[in-house]
Amino acid sequence: SASMSKSFEQDGQAIQPLRLKPKDAEFLQESWKLFLNRAGGLEPAGQEFYRLLFEKEPELKKLFKVPEMSQQAAFMRAMTRYVSLLAQPEQLRTAIEMLAFMHVNLDISETGIFAFSESLLECVEDQVTDWDPTDVERVMVLLTDLTGYIGKVIAAAKESSSEVQTLLRSSWLQAQERNMQPTKTKEAETDHLDFVPDDSFTDSFDKSGEKQNLPGLSTEKTPKKAMAADDTPKTNGGSTLPTSFQEMFQINAAVMGYSRSSSTWMPVVLDSVERIVLHVNSGGRIKEETMLLALRLNLFPPGAVSLSEFKSCLLAALRSTLPQVWTPKHEEAWTWLWDNVVRSVNQYTERTKPYEHALSQAYGSFSAGKFRKIQKEFFTAFFEIAPVGQNYFKQSLTRLLFIADKVLIFSLEILRQPKKMVSEMSALGLKHVGFGIPTDLFTPFITACIKVFRKFCPKDQASEAFEWALILVGVVLVRAIQEGSTVVMTAINANNEKALQKALAAAPRGERATWLLHIQVGDQFISPFVWALENGSENICRAMLKDLLIIRADRAKYYYGAEELFQRHPDIVKRLTDRTSALLRTLLDGLVWRSYRTESNGTKRRVNYFVKYMLQDEKGKFSSAIKWISAAGDPSIVSHPVVDVNIELLWAGVVRRQFIVSRMWNIVNLLIFIFGQEIMPATIRFYGGSTQLYSLTFFFRMFSYIVGMGRLLMLQLHRVWIWSRDTMRRIIA
Repeated sequence: SASMSKSFEQDGQAIQPLRLKPKDAEFLQESWKLFLNRAGGLEPAGQEFYRLLFEKEPELKKLFKVPEMSQQAAFMRAMTRYVSLLAQPEQLRTAIEMLAFMHVNLDISETGIFAFSESLLECVEDQVTDWDPTDVERVMVLLTDLTGYIGKVIAAAKESSSEVQTLLRSSWLQAQERNMQPTKTKEAETDHLDFVPDDSFTDSFDKSGEKQNLPGLSTEKTPKKAMAADDTPKTNGGSTLPTSFQEMFQINAAVMGYSRSSSTWMPVVLDSVERIVLHVNSGGRIKEETMLLALRLNLFPPGAVSLSEFKSCLLAALRSTLPQVWTPKHEEAWTWLWDNVVRSVNQYTERTKPYEHALSQAYGSFSAGKFRKIQKEFFTAFFEIAPVGQNYFKQSLTRLLFIADKVLIFSLEILRQPKKMVSEMSALGLKHVGFGIPTDLFTPFITACIKVFRKFCPKDQASEAFEWALILVGVVLVRAIQEGSTVVMTAINANNEKALQKALAAAPRGERATWLLHIQVGDQFISPFVWALENGSENICRAMLKDLLIIRADRAKYYYGAEELFQRHPDIVKRLTDRTSALLRTLLDGLVWRSYRTESNGTKRRVNYFVKYMLQDEKGKFSSAIKWISAAGDPSIVSHPVVDVNIELLWAGVVRRQFIVSRMWNIVNLLIFIFGQEIMPATIRFYGGSTQLYSLTFFFRMFSYIVGMGRLLMLQLHRVWIWSRDTMRRIIA
């Protein structure tokens, strides 16, 4: 791109495009085809190349995370493309710059580039030993020129990328955080005034630029509080101005005539752009996001997506959102980023279009027995490649077949529903964090699956689709595990309190509780505390609770983790009562603060009870904490001071009055029952019977039998109905 070309020309050191003579370019292209034919294809040629490379530079092996067979074919495929572009210098340079863009985070040194070049030359030379020495020398010279040019372009791109990355990240974050400030009208401008306004004068203008409360300039006085009712920036006509990047993007799309696109495929691209920009210094993450974006765009009808339209809307929205800081450097940086993203997305889009259909047909042609055989072979091949993997797969054969079945399903579903599958992969990756699965085993496992699938499915396109999709699934899983493998989770998996304390020592006071309660990858998250609790790590849970419930402070504020604990886990009391009462006592002890100072000659001490979330939940309704504690039936917990304070507060504030009012009906019913059964019969025996006394007795008894007992019967039937309904719901769920 033009922007990166300028960056290469800094300090007067411009990298000129590689321009070979047409005869030389054609000769090298023909020679390269002969080399691949003799080597047996892309993969065998790549295998020999990497063997030579790792012999020269063994430390380079750690840079390659994908299965070797895929990397071997990918490298030779890329070199074939570069050789085919020798007659088109500008396109060759663009292709190499995209390669540098995808490897921007790798430490590519001159030694590494030289090792690549030398290994490739040796690999080619081994296959052309019977050629004329003059032709061999000519091929070596031309390949040396090509590999040297590739190395120079990559080195220059990496050297200039750090400043571009900083510019992209900073401008994106500013665009997301900064609200649009409306331009003041001419009436509100101060250029025509003969004095400099102070802060009070500036505050007297509202956000729409109209005058408010100006002494000597306005006869009407408007209270400032009236402005607070609606401080949304508005135009003179009353229409709301955009205040965010997303709104500016939608407006620019509408103005350019892309309203329909802005509500269909553009939000999908915008969602991916955010992750690409925030991880612009990670070539692996950029590659992952462009692959996923290509899959998501493939779901739209042909011709519906035009990435050039998105570029116009994106740059226009950024210019509008950041008018004060936007410079030509920003324009060049964003153009460079988007051009490279478009090239990568277009490449993956064209490549993956037939994948879903080819893989579906392959699965449809498999019988149930063949599926089962493939599933068994997955783990047989994996244990041969990585015997240490047997230590992590100790389940039954049924469980292993289930995992293998998921491998086949995920490979197809990620082509059909990429967004949904990324969410599921993130959740699965977080589970693997808790299991402590090393990510080093994913590469041999994927390699084994690919080898087995190639064996049972000779169709090239289906095998390529399975390989591409499975590698993408593995990349997402590994990233989720790496992002979720915090120092806290590592300490929990090791069940080591000292490691936990050491990990938390590096946490800022304001983020300490978050480290213990929340780990998020994508739209999925887990709680380290709940994970430790469910895995029975009682000592770790106790240490985490104690750390959460310690009051810390700096010069600005106090930090206390109880509020965040109850907000993230409203059912924390129930979880602890179900597990062990010892941890519940630790929680209750942490909700009490006792002063170290005494009063009244050492007979009194100030105590604070933090009982807010024991009384009400996050929605303001009555909390079930006391009910859960009561159901536990532990006298030592019920008699805890925090529980005692809760019960006293509830009884004095709410329960006592309601209890008395609710029992008044029982008292009245009891009095009527006593009159009907004892007092009235005794009166009749003493004074003699009369119609009035018999009628009154009949009334009292009928009232007791029908109204009093009928009410009790209805209450019991209602409780039976509630119990039956809740029980059936639990059974169905």
